Amino acid sequence: MLKAVIFDMDGVIVDSEPVHFAADCKLLKDRFDIDLDYEYYREFIGSTVKKMWESFRETYKLYGYTWEELSGMADMILENMISEKGYPEIKGVSDIVKDLKGKGYVIAVASSSSMKAIINNLKTIGILEYFDAIVSGMEMENPKPAPDIFLKAAERLNVNPRECIVIEDSRNGVSGAKAAGMACLGFINPNSGNQDLSEADYLFEDFTNIDEAFIRMVHNHCFNVPWRVMETDRLVIREMSVNDIDSLINIYGHEEITKYTEGLYPREEEIKYIEDYIKNIYGFYEYGIWIVETRDGNVIGRAGIEYHEELEQSSDEIRGELILNKSMKDNESHMKNSMGFHQLGYVIDVDYQGMGYGYEACSFILRYARDILRIDRVYVRIHRDNKKSIGLARKLGFVFDK
Repeated sequence: MLKAVIFDMDGVIVDSEPVHFAADCKLLKDRFDIDLDYEYYREFIGSTVKKMWESFRETYKLYGYTWEELSGMADMILENMISEKGYPEIKGVSDIVKDLKGKGYVIAVASSSSMKAIINNLKTIGILEYFDAIVSGMEMENPKPAPDIFLKAAERLNVNPRECIVIEDSRNGVSGAKAAGMACLGFINPNSGNQDLSEADYLFEDFTNIDEAFIRMVHNHCFNVPWRVMETDRLVIREMSVNDIDSLINIYGHEEITKYTEGLYPREEEIKYIEDYIKNIYGFYEYGIWIVETRDGNVIGRAGIEYHEELEQSSDEIRGELILNKSMKDNESHMKNSMGFHQLGYVIDVDYQGMGYGYEACSFILRYARDILRIDRVYVRIHRDNKKSIGLARKLGFVFDK
């Protein structure tokens, strides 16, 4: 279960890397007539200033100075650069921090910068009070990509590493987070250079496009825990797991179900299918066909949204369409948009039909598709003789082909 979110600072909370690079370039050029190569500099993004200046000192043979003296001179230039406005804040990060705190998570910063710099930056953008712990890489014997700083943050937050997710923008930071046994979200910040974030569990480019539910989903996927997508008054809608196999076999064992929909594969093949579905559908699309269960844990069906490049339709089927975004122009095609087709599917156990469960589940899924997934329209394909499903679709607002 996700309990803690750990943020890097430089490149994640504040867009500091371009300013740092400019200050270091100015020092080396003005004082030593050295042109700092960016490809060399970016190797140290996410690591400590000590490690960086020790390396610069050796590479450029600046033996007349200690790394502390070199770093101090660069800091003086840096302070002049940021004295008026400070570092630019990463768009949307403050809102995410406040939302996570409001929903009960404990939050930390684990940054390679000094404690003074971290506190000053958080104060400047007005979010210092939201953090339960701050860890500076200057306290650590081993900097990122070692896991030490993240493990220390978990210790100060009093949580297990598996209960944490880290948000990082650098290769060193991502490697350190994964070495600590934590989930990791990689933030693609173009100002952080061409960072290799391939070890991260997910990547994103804009804080305004993610929320607490997305962060929780990434954490669940990292540790193979089904993500709870939503809850209704009577139901929980969540991702499938292989542990659902017996319940699904029981549901699809009714002739009334398989009369109008495809049945399951043989048990072992179905388990393999579910495993592949979890990896390739949930991980890629962030939606799919989900499990519908009662609040007391009884699996009663499946429902969800799937994407199709083409919407095949047999002669025995009728097709319904529901426009979720009412602002769409009337003259737009109601058969296909440029993004392909999103299809609603649902199966409810015969023992639970006629009780409103299908309508309850599908109503919430359609709302999720509209508000979270930003899907404009959804389709259904239903056998002409399946009067119950056609009735449910009409109740949900689908309009069928004539």
